[in-house]
Amino acid sequence: MIKALLLSMVVASISFFMSHSQLLEGFRDRIGKFNVFLWQLITCSYCLGHWVAAALLILMPVRLFGVVWQVDYLFTWLIISWMAGLQSLAASQLWGD
Repeated sequence: MIKALLLSMVVASISFFMSHSQLLEGFRDRIGKFNVFLWQLITCSYCLGHWVAAALLILMPVRLFGVVWQVDYLFTWLIISWMAGLQSLAASQLWGD
């Protein structure tokens, strides 16, 4: 469970940075001119967190349940994404975003 919590912190950090930092504002604007769906994805830290969590679970497999591996990864992905979403929400409330 500690690995999932730590991984959710990494997911929250990456997704919040990509969706809210001024450093990547130009990148997000260029994406918005190119594709509205991708712009909506990259400006929502909760939405982006699902994809970041999926990528990190592929690189660093974490299994929380002792069930069939497909179900295990699905549930782990959803839990990590949800925890990261809560952390991103707390961060956006702290920085008034």
